[in-house]
Amino acid sequence: MLHQRGLSRLELYPATAGEEALPELDERRRYAQALEWARRRGPGYAVTGNVAEWRYKTGPDNEPAVGLTLQIIEIPSGEVLWSAAGSRSGWGRESLSGTAQKLLRDLLANVRVNARSP
Repeated sequence: MLHQRGLSRLELYPATAGEEALPELDERRRYAQALEWARRRGPGYAVTGNVAEWRYKTGPDNEPAVGLTLQIIEIPSGEVLWSAAGSRSGWGRESLSGTAQKLLRDLLANVRVNARSP
């Protein structure tokens, strides 16, 4: 969705240090490691967040249910510039990923993007 909004220079933080490494389970340590990685790479901002819910509800219709939090962080200072949280459920005929995309679109609707070229 950030690409659709005009941001073309995006980098994804690697999930693990190596193919055989176990992921870091301590969320604070993982966050600190990601922030340090970003500082070494030199970007100005980072988008981070959590998935609070990702499931199909039990029942006859199996509606998708999604809960997300998002933050935009200024890398040099570590300051949170923007944050949002939301949840959404869809109809039984809708997909989980489609429901998540609608929620992301809603959450990011008020974020102003300045996509300048280097």
